[in-house]
Amino acid sequence: MITKNTDGLLDALKTAQEKQDYESVAKYYLQLGKEYRKKGMTAKALYYLNRFDNLVGGMDSPYDKFAKKDDQACEWIEELEEEHMPYEKTIQEQVLEKAEDLNTPQKLQWLLLTMSRFCRLFTYTSLLPEFEAFGELESFVPADLEGGDGTFLFGAAVYVLSHFIFDEVDEDDIKMEFAAGGLMTDYYYRTSDTDVADEPKIKEETARIFSDYEFVKSNPNAASFRNRTAEYKKIMLV
Repeated sequence: MITKNTDGLLDALKTAQEKQDYESVAKYYLQLGKEYRKKGMTAKALYYLNRFDNLVGGMDSPYDKFAKKDDQACEWIEELEEEHMPYEKTIQEQVLEKAEDLNTPQKLQWLLLTMSRFCRLFTYTSLLPEFEAFGELESFVPADLEGGDGTFLFGAAVYVLSHFIFDEVDEDDIKMEFAAGGLMTDYYYRTSDTDVADEPKIKEETARIFSDYEFVKSNPNAASFRNRTAEYKKIMLV
């Protein structure tokens, strides 16, 4: 019988993931969220509760047995986020506020600069369809791309950029939150007990986010924009 402490639950979660036993994965996500919530470790609690909600939530979920627990997890997420706004959401709000001062091309430039910083990370993910190459990235896992709806926002950025090139762009389609998408906070919520705001990589990316804002607002020429994106393509976000 696994004792209900975080170390035991983390070991059990790892085993369930290796076996691709996703019903057990969901169970351990929820139990870890509850344990970290009891310990007052809000960021970690939110990480695991959100992982649980992402796995079992939605009308087409095959995990009907978790339906009531999913409602409870959603209540806890709302409660915890009211007490402690996650770092990435705080930065997203600041991005949205600053984006009000930009025109459409400037907004899209800001998104494109963020996107360019994913190039090195995505080089690894694109090599093999089953993500075997992730073993070379410390302990990074595909789910770490979900932070702040990261994969959805990345797709939304690709969509709006392609439409801008070939057609009109509806301002409502521009998801400016993606300008903060490179923070990769889920990786640190999962692997570290340090406040993410104090993580060196997070500090670096936060600085780049707002430096990019000032850069695009200054209406850079094509050469300086290409140079900046070329440098960003060398960056590893985690």
